[in-house]
Amino acid sequence: MVSEIAARQALTHDVVQGVTERTGGVPLFVEEVTRLLLERGAEGGGQAIPLTLQQSLAARLDRLGEAREIAQIGAALGRDFTHALLRAVAEVADPVLQSALERLADADLLFVEGAPPEAAYRFKHALIQEAAYESLLKSRRQTLHRRAAEALLGGGAEPEAIAHHFTEAGLEDLAIEWWGKAGDQALRRSAFQEAIAHLGKAIAMADRVDQRRPPLGAPAQNEEIAGAATGRDRRPRLHVAYGNTLIAARGFGAPETTEAFAKARASSTNEGDAPERLAADFGLWAGSYTRGELPQMRAQAAAFLADVKERPDSPEAGVAHRAQGITHWFAGEFLEARSHLERALALFEPDRDDDLGYRFGMDPGVPAMAYLGFTLWSLGEIDRAIALVERMRERVAGLTHANTLALGAVHAVVFELMRRDRSRVRTDVSNLVRIVRGHDLRLFRAFGVFFEGWAMADAGALAEGLEGMRRGAETLREQKALVFDARVKIALAEAEAQAGDPERALAVLDEALATAERAGYRAFEADLRRARGEILLKRDPANPASAEEAFQTAVNVAQQQGARSFALRAALALATLYRSTGRPADAHAVLAPALEGFSPMPEMPEIAEAQALLAALQDIDEVRADLAQRRRMTQLQADYGAALISARGYGAPETTETCARARESAPGDRDAPERLAADYGLWAGSYTRGELPRDENACGGLRTRRRGET
Repeated sequence: MVSEIAARQALTHDVVQGVTERTGGVPLFVEEVTRLLLERGAEGGGQAIPLTLQQSLAARLDRLGEAREIAQIGAALGRDFTHALLRAVAEVADPVLQSALERLADADLLFVEGAPPEAAYRFKHALIQEAAYESLLKSRRQTLHRRAAEALLGGGAEPEAIAHHFTEAGLEDLAIEWWGKAGDQALRRSAFQEAIAHLGKAIAMADRVDQRRPPLGAPAQNEEIAGAATGRDRRPRLHVAYGNTLIAARGFGAPETTEAFAKARASSTNEGDAPERLAADFGLWAGSYTRGELPQMRAQAAAFLADVKERPDSPEAGVAHRAQGITHWFAGEFLEARSHLERALALFEPDRDDDLGYRFGMDPGVPAMAYLGFTLWSLGEIDRAIALVERMRERVAGLTHANTLALGAVHAVVFELMRRDRSRVRTDVSNLVRIVRGHDLRLFRAFGVFFEGWAMADAGALAEGLEGMRRGAETLREQKALVFDARVKIALAEAEAQAGDPERALAVLDEALATAERAGYRAFEADLRRARGEILLKRDPANPASAEEAFQTAVNVAQQQGARSFALRAALALATLYRSTGRPADAHAVLAPALEGFSPMPEMPEIAEAQALLAALQDIDEVRADLAQRRRMTQLQADYGAALISARGYGAPETTETCARARESAPGDRDAPERLAADYGLWAGSYTRGELPRDENACGGLRTRRRGET
């Protein structure tokens, strides 16, 4: 190599041997030492060989004359730099600049692409740039970096480049500002690791500045310390942005995500910090939701609502109502959930709220539509629920926010899985898998693995699909993510049972029920218990008692929650069991009230199935006799209630108890006069006592008749 470089000017054998020994054969060292010796000539011989590569590079730079300063300026700009930026920072005449650049290129220190003023330059090796940079005094470096930052400000440069130069210039306040901007920009293009790095630098610098600030009320000693307040004021926004980046990169429930939002909350001490405080409140709530911490969710959602009390129509109020609504949904409090989620959706304005996804980690409209859809489906409002989820899909299709894309896809999958539309599930799973493969989203990647496994199992590859489902469920467990835990466990248990292992399936469901009990996560409790009954029956069809108990518990839970769709599904399973075991009257008694208010629709095939079973049951003599007996009992209770109204009043406990018994014994004919009288008696008692009943007993018959007519 030495001989090749020195082809036009021979070096002595001793010098060549000395270069080889001194450089150890390192190519760059060999090249630089050889060029240095050629520039110096034979003078000094082997004694002129530098001891280190840095010495060699420094010696070559020293021999460049005026071009050395241009090399130093270029080194401050980076390994790559443009002619325009170098010209702005160097502040030398164009002929001098051009002559120096030509000499650097001739010395084989710079690569040149293009011609000035559009030319771009690159140091041949990073060590050459380093040597030139290290030869600058600190004060000179800072001056050059300040000039570079100022030159870049108006030229559309990347924020991280500006931030870097302000950092090296020692202008910390400006550096914090621009590292924050670089992080925000990276977050918006879903470059999450870049965003973490940039925002981490901004926060670390802001913390250092904050440590130097004077005590509250004390005068600042100099401008640098006076500027610390500005850095401090930006910390809430930086922590929120960092938290939102961690949501995507680590997940809502990750400890570092929660820590970021906790720091944002703690640093939001000024009136001007209100937007960041609200974003921190939501981030903390979202972490609690992901981990299934209901007490914390309730407290955080209530605090969020209190913070927006003075601005009830603001976009932030919509986010607060959504958090409160989802908290109620999580607890199986569907009527309360509907109220808040309806308000959240009413406050959502697409164009105005488009940017909120970057403040709150997700688009505000997408989860509002999804959870209102979940809630309405549970309450039996099937058509509107499906329409809302379709509207959610349309909203997602127009967005680029990666976290929202994945969130929308997961919620679409869960909704269709909940209502058993397997074809739509497969379509939505394909969309989810495509999204998570295109973005590094840790939480949603686990869902992608699980649901892709479900789709494989559903397509016939049961063993391979089940393995994927187990792996996805285990990853969610490792992340301590309880989001849709019951729905995931139901799907996994059904696949385990299909694979011939009902014991493992029951273990999965028992774990999910224990989690629901511990966490208060009751949104899918009724369906969990119904699924457990199905698998118990599959395991031991000859002994259906335990399955019957599970189905009956599912019906009771759904009725208490007002979850009419889950109640119908569980009642259908129980009625089918009763019919198969020779108990048609019991089958009719449990199925008839569950069907009230439902009309056949292809979107919920259980309705038609239940109606067909009910019609078949009504032709059985035993059922007819039971219905007649129930009508007589209802009439007696209704007459007794009327007598108590006259004697004790509408609000008397015994009057209400009698009306309730009349309502309970009604055979399922929603238009029966006795049933309507019982409904009215219950409503009148509530009215007399000033109660707004949660269970919809008041005028229940009128309400269900209206639903049936629509």
